[in-house]
Amino acid sequence: MLPAALALHGALGGPEDWSAVGRKMRVEAVDLFGDEEDERELRATRNLVSAGEFISSKWGGERRVLAGYSMGARVALHALLADGGSCWSGAVILGAHPGLEDRDERQSRRDLDAGWAEKLARLTPEAFMNDWNLQGLFSGKSGGVARWNPSDRRRESMAVAFRTWSLGAQEPLWERLGEIQVPVTWMVGAEDVKFLSLAERAIALLPEARLVRVPSCGHRLLIEAPGLVAEEIQRLS
Repeated sequence: MLPAALALHGALGGPEDWSAVGRKMRVEAVDLFGDEEDERELRATRNLVSAGEFISSKWGGERRVLAGYSMGARVALHALLADGGSCWSGAVILGAHPGLEDRDERQSRRDLDAGWAEKLARLTPEAFMNDWNLQGLFSGKSGGVARWNPSDRRRESMAVAFRTWSLGAQEPLWERLGEIQVPVTWMVGAEDVKFLSLAERAIALLPEARLVRVPSCGHRLLIEAPGLVAEEIQRLS
């Protein structure tokens, strides 16, 4: 029996980020920075459009739910756009940004993400996470990430993703969201003000979608509300 969902983690994460959801239901969490042949082939796509096409061709077709968090949610949106989402039963999108529309803003984001990639190589894991958690994006009750100490090879893969899968390198998806023809549940923490605004706009453009505002939560829904995430996946399964 296949897991009910294929799940994609965020920029500094791994399959273990979905473990709390996995205790509620069966999920297959892809390691976007892993060493398996499929995972290395996925990273070699070098851009989000090709990454989305690869995910749908490799793991789609079984009518499972596609779930993604943050960076993984942006990858998931590209997978849904590869074929309108026809090989999935639906999607649960956590804290996604459909894209920056201003050219200068996109360049600034590419520069910012290149800086994060450089810090991954230069700073200790502790120093890097201190800087990472200072971002306003993570203001919420979940606080920092404990015991984050990736291998050198994994940090190299993360650095590549900061550049090739950067929000600044992503073409805006706003005008294409209407192509997604499967049910989408877009989840966002009620305290995640910026991403709540993005979600409200995105929901209006999707043919079949519902917005779930998670009370008293910020951006890190996999930490703050894994049970509710599992419920929403099961709703679409």
